[in-house]
Amino acid sequence: MTDSPQATANVIVAPAKPRLLDWLPAIATILTMLGFVWTAATWVSQVQDNTRRIQTLEASDKARTDVLMQIDSRLSHIEGALERDRSK
Repeated sequence: MTDSPQATANVIVAPAKPRLLDWLPAIATILTMLGFVWTAATWVSQVQDNTRRIQTLEASDKARTDVLMQIDSRLSHIEGALERDRSK
């Protein structure tokens, strides 16, 4: 056997293309953030809808209360007139 110097070759290897697995943490983070934004937007929308409904119900209740107060007032006047007629 002959002793020959071993040649070392400098091989330049091109960087490997990123695979989907390499992007998985970034994709998961983005999807999680989008989920948070979607959930927050849904909650805000639901709160606004509930606020609108409550205001509508309060207005309806106030109108109903006003009508009942008028009826009660009229009824008390009618009862007073009947009592006066009975006492005669």
